[in-house]
Amino acid sequence: MKKEKLLAKIKEVGIVRRGQFKLRSGITSNLYCDTRKLFGDPNLLLAISHTICKILPKGTTCIAGSGYGGLPFAAAVALVSKTKLSAVRNEKKSHGIKKSIEGYAPGMKDEVVIIDDLFTTGSSILDTAKELKKGGAKVIGAIVVIKRSKIRNFLIPLQHLFTLEEIAN
Repeated sequence: MKKEKLLAKIKEVGIVRRGQFKLRSGITSNLYCDTRKLFGDPNLLLAISHTICKILPKGTTCIAGSGYGGLPFAAAVALVSKTKLSAVRNEKKSHGIKKSIEGYAPGMKDEVVIIDDLFTTGSSILDTAKELKKGGAKVIGAIVVIKRSKIRNFLIPLQHLFTLEEIAN
């Protein structure tokens, strides 16, 4: 699906809400982007995943995701690209074998791309990268569906499908 058509489908779902909202980062915003609606539609999730796969860096051996927003997209991209998946916990389990990474545990030979739904400050991506690097994995990039901030010099190479402005207008 072409990006313009995908953008129209995303807008059709109506993920942007206006009001006063406190974001994960602590920032207050008059726009909220409910990206979870996007993975509720299997055709839309598949189209987003195929679009992300087109921009995956060469050499990617593992897809990683975390949180309720990022994991469904990461899982779908891993499935479409036939790449291993790492689900990184926000907090290490306090029971069982207390793992912080579920699924595939990337090691020193892996080149990992983090997939997330939304980018504001990048704190969730940095937290995920920190956990992945403990096992020796190399984080080679991050791809988000929607970039809501104008941060340019992020510590990890960052790509996005759409900006919040594109989605909101």
